[in-house]
Amino acid sequence: MKDKKWAERRFYEISRYFLREKGNVKSIFIETVSDYHPFTRILRIQYLDGREEKFVIKILKNKRSNSDKSVLDLLHEIAVQQKLKELGFQVRDYLLIETSENNLLGFPFAVGTYLEGVVLNKESPERVSVILPKVLDYLYELHSHTISTSFGYPDWSPKGSGRKIEERFGKFESKYLLADIKRDNIEFTPSEKSILFRAISSLDRAKLFCLCHCDVTLSNIIWNGREVHLIDWSYSHFTEPMFDVAYVIFWLLEFGFIDQAEREIRRSFKKYERLGFDFVPRFLFYLAHKYIEFGRFKGKAYIERGKKLLKAVPSGSLEEILQNCTEIFQNPSN
Repeated sequence: MKDKKWAERRFYEISRYFLREKGNVKSIFIETVSDYHPFTRILRIQYLDGREEKFVIKILKNKRSNSDKSVLDLLHEIAVQQKLKELGFQVRDYLLIETSENNLLGFPFAVGTYLEGVVLNKESPERVSVILPKVLDYLYELHSHTISTSFGYPDWSPKGSGRKIEERFGKFESKYLLADIKRDNIEFTPSEKSILFRAISSLDRAKLFCLCHCDVTLSNIIWNGREVHLIDWSYSHFTEPMFDVAYVIFWLLEFGFIDQAEREIRRSFKKYERLGFDFVPRFLFYLAHKYIEFGRFKGKAYIERGKKLLKAVPSGSLEEILQNCTEIFQNPSN
């Protein structure tokens, strides 16, 4: 509660600071985004001439540890979005960034443009299922324009260059999964640990990578009735496209659209095969990753599904992937 009141005061300070040189303002409103983003707000401005504008306010990490994200994460996101704009994608622009606590307000913050549309976590599962294929098309467009033989964070990111990463891809890509397992005390038997590390070692056979969003949660997808926009690129890096595709398939399976999930897996397999990506062997690893990650707050059933998916890694064929998905998700007790 104390942190919430602290943040509310700061949002009004940021809005006044941002508007100090704007005239003709009739009123301002500060609106919440979601429970998942307590340090992000929408700033809505009404002008005397009847116009209305919206902006996004973010409180960045400071000594109080109250933040939407760290300054480094935001700088990485800005660098990524600059490249996305060059590729023709519509992304959020940041109009004001104060990265130091030595500014007039005494804490780092940012103000960005607002992308019109509906966030998918506010839509019904049926509506989401209609839009998710368009999300996969968006991701394919991104992936197909950024194919690389290097993984990791790109040269133009403050987080460093993929070319300087000395560790194996499997170790690099499984870092967060292993951290989640350790932090949340998720139990693996010796046999399950062996299966887990066999699946991780299979990642090292990857040869091609591309820029991926890496956090395609519903709260990061905006649909404006015509096209999809993705926000929050702070986790984006060069990895296998299955990272993003599996996350979208996860949502179809989560809402029980198993037949549609199968169709989209087949469709994605054919498209990425034409780009040269070896879609089959490791797809189930990325799907298992999401189930184990969501098990932190969804319960043991999700972790168990993740463990079952890991057993089929590496997969031998597309039909093997589909068979495993059908067996695990067709039965509600699994």
